[in-house]
Amino acid sequence: MGIDCYEAAVKFKNIMWRDDKHFKGYVIRVMWKNKSACFYLSLRQCRSENWNPLKTAISIRNEMEKEFGKPRTERKITSNIFTQGITEGWKACTRDGKKKTRHFFVTACRNPRKLSRMSVSIDKWGEQKALAKAMKIRKRMVEEYFRGRNHETN
Repeated sequence: MGIDCYEAAVKFKNIMWRDDKHFKGYVIRVMWKNKSACFYLSLRQCRSENWNPLKTAISIRNEMEKEFGKPRTERKITSNIFTQGITEGWKACTRDGKKKTRHFFVTACRNPRKLSRMSVSIDKWGEQKALAKAMKIRKRMVEEYFRGRNHETN
């Protein structure tokens, strides 16, 4: 059949490949405005030679998004810094948002199901120092998360 499982995980949003003892196929999850839907597309459903399960999964995802009224986008959210959890952006300094400064935004989970965000000013610290501070904060946040997880299991 020539299914490229990695292609689905990397190139297409909301489509994941699942391969375990009980299920082999694609999982399609769509969430929009407090609505969610999940669909399992098993490879056992159809075994004809003309059938392409990845294209079927994409069309199912698109139909589900149309039902919810979710706009279709394939935009990737990537960091221009090669460190996971740190992105560069602008932050408003005033309430009206007219004055903005550059910041490194640090994102990590401090405890399960809770995402923490912090920012480090590039204008205040300079680019190299701000990046070093952001990486240090990220490392501390991740260590805090795993330290808490170890205490829960013991």
